[in-house]
Amino acid sequence: MVISIALTNEQLKKKTLMDFKFRKNIDGQPTAKFSMEHEAIGRWLTEEISNNKSKIVQILTLIEQFEQGSIAFKEIIGTEFQLSISHIGVEIKALNLEADYMDNFNNNEFSGNDDDRSEDAELYDKESYAECGLHDFKIALLSWQEYIN
Repeated sequence: MVISIALTNEQLKKKTLMDFKFRKNIDGQPTAKFSMEHEAIGRWLTEEISNNKSKIVQILTLIEQFEQGSIAFKEIIGTEFQLSISHIGVEIKALNLEADYMDNFNNNEFSGNDDDRSEDAELYDKESYAECGLHDFKIALLSWQEYIN
């Protein structure tokens, strides 16, 4: 079963607040680049989903269940990222993010206060954590599905 819609990739992008591009790397593998605040979504698509069409269908089916109100929360733990979905939105977090944060906190590298965190740590977080609305995530996933087909 392939879930798709009749809109083109450009039409889809105009209906979302996220900015993203898809390309092939030198090995011919699909890669996703998202704006800074959603960069982890691009990494998740590239590393966890790649060209696995069945994973896309599985997640699109979950999104439909959220839209219909038949489920309230779902968490999917992959090899590198954790995907948390609710009817409100989506959160993608690198599995090593919380461990790295706690290591730094325990080593007194920062107190846990955002003012004490270095700019490098904040940039790392942006590569490792993102959240967005369910609708925007669905558009990005449908765009990815269209791109890899």
